[in-house]
Amino acid sequence: MRALALALIGGITAACSFTPKKVTPMFSPSDLATLAADAAEYVRNEYPAAATTLWLPAPGSDETETALLAALAPALRERGFAVAEGGAGRQLGAPALVLDARPVDEGVVALILLNGQLATRWYQRDMSALLVPASPLTVRNRQ
Repeated sequence: MRALALALIGGITAACSFTPKKVTPMFSPSDLATLAADAAEYVRNEYPAAATTLWLPAPGSDETETALLAALAPALRERGFAVAEGGAGRQLGAPALVLDARPVDEGVVALILLNGQLATRWYQRDMSALLVPASPLTVRNRQ
């Protein structure tokens, strides 16, 4: 019995001291560019670029969320939007924009939350393994 208790304590101690390897990103730079460009085009259809400042909340600890935000801000700026990111504070009336994407089965689902309005799109890989839209952009909660 004592040997079993010592073995359990040793196992718990070893498990607590284990440091996991860094998780590799889910998306390639090409994937991130595709997702960010599509989200930026959607925003461009909803708001006038030269007259709109978009607010992007600060990413959490999620590596994918951080990578998507890093790709989204320049894509929006290329289309003429001003961008206020996380720590800058939200300007009065600035629409909030959140982009998230996750692998599901053999594809990727992208979620774009623009000022409370949810848009989703399904992507799949083409023959050259590039991410391409496989569905129309579906908008819910249209205001």
